[in-house]
Amino acid sequence: MALIGERLRKGRQQKGLTLEELANQTKIGARLLSAIEAEEYDKLPGGVFRKSFVRQYARAIGLDEEEIARDFEAQHPTVEVPLPAVPEDPVVRHLPAVIEGGRTWKLQASVSSFAAVVAVMLLCSIIYAWWQRSGEPQAQQLSDMATVAAPPRVDAAPVPSSQPMVLDTAEANRDAPPAPEALATPVQIGFAATEPTWLAVTADGQRVFTDTLSALQTKALGASETMRVVIGNAGGVEITVNGQPVGKLGESGDVRVIEVSRDGYRIVRGSSPAADSGDPLF
Repeated sequence: MALIGERLRKGRQQKGLTLEELANQTKIGARLLSAIEAEEYDKLPGGVFRKSFVRQYARAIGLDEEEIARDFEAQHPTVEVPLPAVPEDPVVRHLPAVIEGGRTWKLQASVSSFAAVVAVMLLCSIIYAWWQRSGEPQAQQLSDMATVAAPPRVDAAPVPSSQPMVLDTAEANRDAPPAPEALATPVQIGFAATEPTWLAVTADGQRVFTDTLSALQTKALGASETMRVVIGNAGGVEITVNGQPVGKLGESGDVRVIEVSRDGYRIVRGSSPAADSGDPLF
């Protein structure tokens, strides 16, 4: 009968696998796999772990793991190490035996140990009951003090905005991007970023914004006649035009160029080759 290590090594080589590749596949270190092939089983964990490693090796290279396990056991039988004898407790030896079902059992705990456990449990119950009774008045007193000391709520008056044309808000709510606020201009566009998105906006022929919105940041811009917008990440921003939701104009990483007027918007670059106008981005 050929040695187990030699059979496994030949099977691995026929599969064209290195020890490192097999180690990544079986999650067994390459050093241990090499020890198996060299029949150096003293370098492996003892007992059933050796047979388990051999079975996993055989399974990974397509050999019959049951046959390999039987041959391994025949060549390297597992030696059972007897457990050391535990001396009998002299207290337990003198306790009366208990007869149950025709068999004789000795009690496994002394009466003194049981009494000590009961005493500790009783003491803990007394301490817990005392703590509950003494803690209730203090908790009520603290609640009353908090009620008296709480100041009346005063709602702050809204602060009027002095620049209605451009509004930039970064909301504290992290669950979803907030909707951009509407502006008092005939032509409006709002952005609510879900991913970092670069924007460049021209309003009535003047550049009004060039920056990157971070996730959950909003931006609202307005113009009197027309706006031209370059969106660097069409899948990362929700858009509203003149107060109407448009949604996302593409997938993440897509570039879109749109023109916005009082009548709505049109995509002038980025939707398809037929829709690209060939105009410069700005």
